[in-house]
Amino acid sequence: STGVQASRTSEHTMQIATKSSTQKILEVFSSRHNLVHASAWLTDPLMVYASWTQEAKETYDSEFLRQLREAATLPKTTNTLNHNKFIQILEEQLKESTKSTENTKLSLERAEQQLKEAAEGTKPKTPNGNNEIIQQLEEFAKSSNEGKTIETDNYTSYLLPLGTHSNLGILLIVEEKNQQKDPQESEQQKYAREVVQELVTSVLVNSPKWGLESSPKSQAELETLFPVSLEDSFARFMEEFEKLRKKPKHDEWEPKGRLIFESKVRHFMSIGVPIAMVLPSFPFKSSNTKHKVIARHADMAEKLAFNRLQAFGDAVRSFYPPGMSLVIVSDGRVYSSQFEIDIEYVLSFQREIKKLNTSSDVGIIGLGDFLPITPEASKRAGLLALFGQSLEQVDEILRTNADFNRVYCGFKKFMAEELHFPEGTVVKQRRVKCAGAAREMMKSNDAYARLVECLFPHHIRLSIHAHSNVEKVGVTIASMIPGSDMQWGTPWHNCAVLRKNGDWELIRKNMALVRGYELKETEDGLPYFVEGDKKIEAKIEFEEEEKGNTRVYIGDMLPEVTGMCKEPVEKKQKRRQ
Repeated sequence: STGVQASRTSEHTMQIATKSSTQKILEVFSSRHNLVHASAWLTDPLMVYASWTQEAKETYDSEFLRQLREAATLPKTTNTLNHNKFIQILEEQLKESTKSTENTKLSLERAEQQLKEAAEGTKPKTPNGNNEIIQQLEEFAKSSNEGKTIETDNYTSYLLPLGTHSNLGILLIVEEKNQQKDPQESEQQKYAREVVQELVTSVLVNSPKWGLESSPKSQAELETLFPVSLEDSFARFMEEFEKLRKKPKHDEWEPKGRLIFESKVRHFMSIGVPIAMVLPSFPFKSSNTKHKVIARHADMAEKLAFNRLQAFGDAVRSFYPPGMSLVIVSDGRVYSSQFEIDIEYVLSFQREIKKLNTSSDVGIIGLGDFLPITPEASKRAGLLALFGQSLEQVDEILRTNADFNRVYCGFKKFMAEELHFPEGTVVKQRRVKCAGAAREMMKSNDAYARLVECLFPHHIRLSIHAHSNVEKVGVTIASMIPGSDMQWGTPWHNCAVLRKNGDWELIRKNMALVRGYELKETEDGLPYFVEGDKKIEAKIEFEEEEKGNTRVYIGDMLPEVTGMCKEPVEKKQKRRQ
């Protein structure tokens, strides 16, 4: 929020967010692939979003590139002549080459003079009222489906359309020709170009649907907006949010996180717009229908979560009329391959949760909305081509980032219950497979987090995991039943249970069965358990493992974490007695 100048100006909040998102995407792309330049030129209204890597600014100092850099960083209030000057530089100067700095400088000066003459009306215009350069741009926009490549001695420039026939604008990418690249790296960069082209187009077209569109209010509107004072509204929002916030042992909310969170909330309230938040969650239903979930479809557990989020939104709107805007980024496509989940289950789950969500304050989107053209099987690869890091880099983050490491440990626990192991797989092999899958998940997690950061730079970042509550704030969207082996659970890894006192909570399927809970369905066909007085005697089994370990089964419940209880042999006999 500190990057947003608020904004009681005529500029639309959506345009601020769109600019920030596009700029961040270009910066990531430029830095990752060491480009000379990347920029997006939008035609209506004319805006220029550009990114020069620091290395490019320091290294490529030819007069041509200096002029090009200036053209690409013009204020967004400039008129269309600047846009056409830029296109003219690309179409004419790059074709001729940049070997002679002096010739390039003179050519640029001639182009500037032509534009001045056209702007002053001293040069005849074409019948349609545009000068010759604008006409050339229009022809490019009409004919360009796949874009074009401009080769010179030292540089390769790519002109790629944003939208059909460049109706939204043009993406420019300039890279040095003399870079030593292996074929795999070149192919990866080509893939990343396509992803950037598609991603920027999606941002320009869909940003209003993603909770980015809201106009700042005038001072007069603000004075009549609040049923209570701004400070009272702020205090009540913090009180309501505290009911959702996770409070782990490693909580740093009071020393650091609260101040950051409050500053963002105050910013949204000060300009009278919805308090914007984003929450990556709701990937797919667990495939473990024996121990964790009733079936592989959204059920009453997910409905409980949406009911809580809707209640939160209704409460906020009661004292702050603009309300809150929560974007749920469904991340199933990112993790499905590591969980060995078929993509059809992911798509089906997303359709189901959209039906369950009835709140106007909550929206659901996913990787398919960001990359609608990329084939389903390639979406994760497209994400990693732009934002992914190597496993070695992921390992380094695991060593230095405590929050990241905690999520990794949680993933390893889930993997022990989610992956399928062939008969006879020993414990060590299980651990190796779980750890490997969890590392791949963290690679996906990191890439997706970077994408979310780019697309929602001004939203309050929430998380379903227990973080230190500084950069990301952990929230509980449904409560686990007392006595569970987990302090916090998620609907897609559990079932819903209706308690005797009327409360709804989450419970693992095996625990519900051991306790003798009855399975029922709502009128809409959503399954859930009901707490009753019936008890089933727990069946306790012991299974010897190698290296002195014992596997303990209570009913059909899997043991905590890895399914093993490490203890000396002498203690084992005492416990069994």
